[in-house]
Amino acid sequence: MHGIQKIFCGSHPTPLPTRKELHLPLITMDQITDMVEQNALVIFSKSSCCMCHAMKTFFTDLGANAFVYELDHNGPVERALIRLLGCNPPVPAVFVGGQLVGTTKHSEKDPSTIRMEQIQILASESGLMIFSKTSCCIVKTSFIGLGANTVVYELDKGPVERELERALIRLLGCNPLVSTVFIGGQLVGTAKDVYKLHIVGRLTSML
Repeated sequence: MHGIQKIFCGSHPTPLPTRKELHLPLITMDQITDMVEQNALVIFSKSSCCMCHAMKTFFTDLGANAFVYELDHNGPVERALIRLLGCNPPVPAVFVGGQLVGTTKHSEKDPSTIRMEQIQILASESGLMIFSKTSCCIVKTSFIGLGANTVVYELDKGPVERELERALIRLLGCNPLVSTVFIGGQLVGTAKDVYKLHIVGRLTSML
């Protein structure tokens, strides 16, 4: 674990706690250590996390080749990161050159970060959330036709909504933005992604 360090602006790198100090299983810490030491850029993420999507998009836009480790189905590694980093949720967590650059716990909240958090909160409060525009009705009508209890957030109502739209555009990488769907707080995608799920028969089971 000696190769993993954390760095913050205005301070010298300081070693993270060791596996022994945290009483973590050796194999779990070995997994984390190997990943951050063998890859120049590592992002620990969750597929349902808006901030994680934004972070991955940010590095993609920079042309960086990131090793992304999704924690969706790996509880032991997630729990190890929570104890290691001292924050829950532990994602997104970014390591560069074997050093922890930061997590949500240490990041300065700029306006785009705040908007992404707002989107995550709105999405998590409803079983089915659609971010849309008043001029776009196809996706909304489709879910109503399925009998789904739908909450719609229109993005063309005012300046705050337009900021949320810009955050979603950055998250999804598409402009103009079409309806964006979250189910159970998890990002499903745009209209194209929804229709793909419907064609293969998976959409109804998700509702």
